[in-house]
Amino acid sequence: MVGRTRVKKYRSADLVLEHLPMGVAVYDAQEFRLLEANALFLASIEPFLDPCWLHGRIIGHPLTEFGASLHPLCSIDVFQSVVQHGRRRQGEGLPLLTQHGLLTYWSWTLDLIEVQAGVYHLLQTITDETDQEQRRQQASWPRLECVQTRDEVDAARKSIEQQKNEFVWTASHELRTPITIILGFAELLKMAETEEQPLNEPTRNALTHIIDQSEHLTLLIDAMFDILKIEQGQFKLDRAPHDLLALLVSIIKSQKIAARHHTFRLVLNELREQDLVIGLFDRPRMTQVLSNLINNAVKYSPEGGEIEIGLSAVGDAWPGEYREALIWVKDYGIGIAPDDLPHIFERFYRARSLDGYLSGFGIGLYVVKEVLTRHGGRVWVESTKGVGSTFYAWLPL
Repeated sequence: MVGRTRVKKYRSADLVLEHLPMGVAVYDAQEFRLLEANALFLASIEPFLDPCWLHGRIIGHPLTEFGASLHPLCSIDVFQSVVQHGRRRQGEGLPLLTQHGLLTYWSWTLDLIEVQAGVYHLLQTITDETDQEQRRQQASWPRLECVQTRDEVDAARKSIEQQKNEFVWTASHELRTPITIILGFAELLKMAETEEQPLNEPTRNALTHIIDQSEHLTLLIDAMFDILKIEQGQFKLDRAPHDLLALLVSIIKSQKIAARHHTFRLVLNELREQDLVIGLFDRPRMTQVLSNLINNAVKYSPEGGEIEIGLSAVGDAWPGEYREALIWVKDYGIGIAPDDLPHIFERFYRARSLDGYLSGFGIGLYVVKEVLTRHGGRVWVESTKGVGSTFYAWLPL
């Protein structure tokens, strides 16, 4: 028919992948053959490839044929490790030279996903962080100006602190909008599934992964806002009587759903699960504390590992009345090196032993300490490298 336009049909998963703000690729988990990639992934890696692999010609080929020029962004050893252990690997600030000798920096993630019973694929994401890394390096260059008085030093420090806070505030707001959009579209696509038109397993897994990571980023943004509130004296607590034991049980139930490959064991010291442990605390903030400690235990434990969560309460002469509570979260994961232990609750501190292992901003434990301190409590950790860690939270009730 004259004037009729042919419209290309896209799968829902294709639309999601093509609009993600990062490069995404899928490999089979046996030969590491590149099965699928979005346009941003292909465009991002082209400056590193030999001309024979340009224009998407790498699709359908195993990593062993084209991966040498992408090392260490696409490392056979890393791919084999993820398949063997089933654990996500990721990195930040990874330097990589293009074919023309241009230095770039990248962050990446690699996950093992089950697309159907017994069939596994590897999902890789890459993000170009060259501009951010260059700005960070420039910011660390020494200033040539000579500040001569204490007043000028204080004024310069306050100015830098204000600029940093304004940047974090603006960046957090700017990040929240696209993440909310991505999360909304992913949930909308998942909700569109019906018995008559079910999603195939790869699409369902991809949508679940997008939703999980978007929610994780939302939590990170919330933590960044918390830091700004703490520094600006706007971090407030809304204390009211709540049942600490009931809250802990509820959080554990949620964690069992989110981390199905781990085992959670609740240990109660001279308490029963139906007992009341009433305390005066900010429930949302205490939820944040307990969730963060349990999430860390899951994150740094092997798949299938046990997480022990315990509660002990000290009471008065009257039954059911308690003065203070001790909560502990114990894992049998990678542990923390002795050199890192004194700094683990500092703002933005990242344990050197964890670099390149799992990503993070060093925010969560700092906020945990602030929340407990403002409740009149404290937090500490006991850990042995390669054996595991136990975090303790003491709270007056």
